[in-house]
Amino acid sequence: MLGQAATGRQPSPTWDAANHRALSNAPRMPLKRIAAPRAGDSAEGSRVRLTSDAALDDYSAHRAGDRFYVRIPHAEAAYTPTPFSGSLFSDARVEQRGDDLLLSFRLSPGVAAHVVQNFNHLDVVFTPQDQQKKSGGETPSSPSTSSPASTAADPQASPSTPTPTVMPATASAPKTEKPAGAKGATAALPPEKATPARITRFEKPPVIDGKLDDDAWKSATVFKDFLQIEPGDNIAPSQPTEVLLGYDARFIYIAFRAFDEKGKVRATVAKRDNVFDDDNVGVFFDTFNDKRKAYEFVFNPLGVQADAIYSNGDEDFSVDVVMESKGALTDDGYVVEVAVPFKSLRYEAGKGKLWGLHFFRHIKRFNNETDSWMPISRDVSGVLIQAGHLTGLEDISTERTLEIIPSITLSENGKRGRNTFGLLLASDSAPGNFSEDEREILQRNPKTLTVDEKLEREHLLKLVDKNATIGILRLKRDVGKESSIGLFATSYNFPERINHLFGFDGRFKIDPKTVTRFEIIATTSRTLFRDLDRGGELFRKGNGFAYSYQWDYTGRNYGYVFNARGRTRDYRADVGFTERTNTNNAQFAWRYSTNPKPKATFTSFRFQNFNNSDFDWQGRQQGWISGQNFDFNFIRQTFLRLGTNFGYERVFEEEFGPRRSASRPCDATGADINLPEEDRRAPCAFFGEDTERSTRFKSVFIFTETTPSKKFSPFLFIGTRRGVFDFDFGAGRRFPRVSPGVLADPGNRRVPLDPGPGNTFDIQAGITLQPTDAWRTSISYNKARLTRQDTGRVAFDDNIYVVRSTYQFTRFLFARARVDYETLSSNLRGQFLFGWTPNPGTSFYVGYNDDLSVNGFSPFNSQLEPGFRRNGRLFFIKASYLFRRSF
Repeated sequence: MLGQAATGRQPSPTWDAANHRALSNAPRMPLKRIAAPRAGDSAEGSRVRLTSDAALDDYSAHRAGDRFYVRIPHAEAAYTPTPFSGSLFSDARVEQRGDDLLLSFRLSPGVAAHVVQNFNHLDVVFTPQDQQKKSGGETPSSPSTSSPASTAADPQASPSTPTPTVMPATASAPKTEKPAGAKGATAALPPEKATPARITRFEKPPVIDGKLDDDAWKSATVFKDFLQIEPGDNIAPSQPTEVLLGYDARFIYIAFRAFDEKGKVRATVAKRDNVFDDDNVGVFFDTFNDKRKAYEFVFNPLGVQADAIYSNGDEDFSVDVVMESKGALTDDGYVVEVAVPFKSLRYEAGKGKLWGLHFFRHIKRFNNETDSWMPISRDVSGVLIQAGHLTGLEDISTERTLEIIPSITLSENGKRGRNTFGLLLASDSAPGNFSEDEREILQRNPKTLTVDEKLEREHLLKLVDKNATIGILRLKRDVGKESSIGLFATSYNFPERINHLFGFDGRFKIDPKTVTRFEIIATTSRTLFRDLDRGGELFRKGNGFAYSYQWDYTGRNYGYVFNARGRTRDYRADVGFTERTNTNNAQFAWRYSTNPKPKATFTSFRFQNFNNSDFDWQGRQQGWISGQNFDFNFIRQTFLRLGTNFGYERVFEEEFGPRRSASRPCDATGADINLPEEDRRAPCAFFGEDTERSTRFKSVFIFTETTPSKKFSPFLFIGTRRGVFDFDFGAGRRFPRVSPGVLADPGNRRVPLDPGPGNTFDIQAGITLQPTDAWRTSISYNKARLTRQDTGRVAFDDNIYVVRSTYQFTRFLFARARVDYETLSSNLRGQFLFGWTPNPGTSFYVGYNDDLSVNGFSPFNSQLEPGFRRNGRLFFIKASYLFRRSF
């Protein structure tokens, strides 16, 4: 979850009397925005870091008496300036002088200062003079003819904002931190970010009503001075943000104060977990401070919730945490209040315990700008490893929580730590639980049974009174800060189907930019396997092996990933999903991306190249592909991708049917049903004498999407692929097979498959409309057409039209409708739902689904039926209720 900056004022040129006339009609130069200074101690002495949204190579600095001055032309403060001090300086002031920003510091006796500049960073370094002599003296600064004044502008407080107290983080001095692997000068974090922030305990809880008028908030711990991390790189944000935090024995309380221009905030009455098209604010709570997993809570300006478990970059939104939130729009932005019960979380708390902490904000209209309380280095892979810390959670009431969620459906058919372990066992007697009537055949004399009855009796004897069991085991051990190793096993035991799997896996953080993963699996099965020589399936034992490996390097502008994986022919994973067997895959991909320019029309560029190869365990090439994408990002969340790729694909007859051999002759043209049965041969899997087919393909596509406002967002994809396989399966009654083998003998339905190359044309287009804050609707169109190259016939042409619409009466009450029409099947489907979901676990739904054919073929008799014909309909009611009690 991790944007053109709005300054709230018109940019102006440098104001100089000598060139006033020349500049009066010139383009107006935008002002650089400077984030709040960050002060801290370093090995040299003290350091103050200034960060801007543009290069700071035009600064000037000089010393006059006991004060050191830094002037930044064409700049303004992106925060409310207030005086601050450090261990080697005092009375630091920030003043606006026309279009220039002037900073001045009173130096302690025996202290010198100099400036270090690195693109958009300025570090003002304060060192004792004896330290300067040891290091070779003071770095010269650019001369300045300015005569700075010594008075600072008075800070202006917002009348609508309470004045909470900033609680001290700890009594220790601030420390200098540099993210591991980061380049450039050391970043001196201010105390509230460099050391754990101590959370305030509330004597009286605030009312969660979207208003910051409770006395509790006046004593809350404050988190401010956010930085823009996307598209900018730790620069001043477009709008300021503050977060207030407190707790009591039962809840942790959060208040977000997001400043913005009136009428510019994007907010809709969205459903839960669907807030990411709105402006939003969020928090990560790493409640065990293990830098691996965290609770992720996100809220739109109206307080609509989204929650997930964040783990190594993955977000699991299936989690639903019971909490209370309320948001409200204000004249200067919006406010969100939140109360999260401790009993909804798993955590460690008490004296000295730390939580990892991140606060984020998204501003959609500014190129999806992301602001973060903590700086995020693009030279470090991972977000939680760069988190701040929270302490002081003590004397929390311990509760055991019992949750019961009974549900009913009516329908009419017309603690986490360094060690992680899990175990699941399930048993079911259904496979062998036969009735007395079904067992009757077992009591009869086998000699009196017919052939079919004997087969049935033999089948029953394998199943009767036998259970089916499934088991899953998972063990994992955390190693170091961001690495882990583990093992897993599954067991699938059915009377006629047995599968056991055992494997090892691991994840290792090699350095701040590099992560590697591996997985090794062995399986053994007694089940039905394909008989490649005779056709059909054969019950037998089979042992399998699978592996996967990944090496991922993620840098600021450059990154690459190498993947390799494979599965033998007899590999099976019945407790899960098995992809294609007897295959290996190797992939290498790399990308280059530019540094985003938040204020530019063209904000960033990204190039991606990927190369993929497949081959089986017999060493035969199955295919390869090489492709590249060119991504262009513009303002107003506008995205353009141009892509092209080319490659090779190869298929073998044994993948579709029995393996052809001299001992197993077959009819490559399809068996002639007019011949006597003793003279017939079964058709081969492939038409003709060629037992394998191959094709070389290439493709090109364009994809674009834009969100100029919250009212509408269109997208368009157009692509064509030349030389892709038509596997000759046909596409129903409307599009029968069109391969050369079928056209040569059109009356013979037993003609084998005749795969061959074809050309596709694909279109995907749509628009999402938001006429009101409560009503969202979308219209989309998908087209897929394939034409054989050898015959020129259309293999299939499918068009899908979809209309979706949702009206969110309140955060918890909604009505939803969806209508789909597909030309290939001539089906018209409607789905209508009314729902009430006041909290996770409590819900009430009423729905109706309908399925119609429009001038299509009946699914029952395959006959063409004109007009509308109903295939089926369903009306249903579903309700559940969460009983939640603590004791």
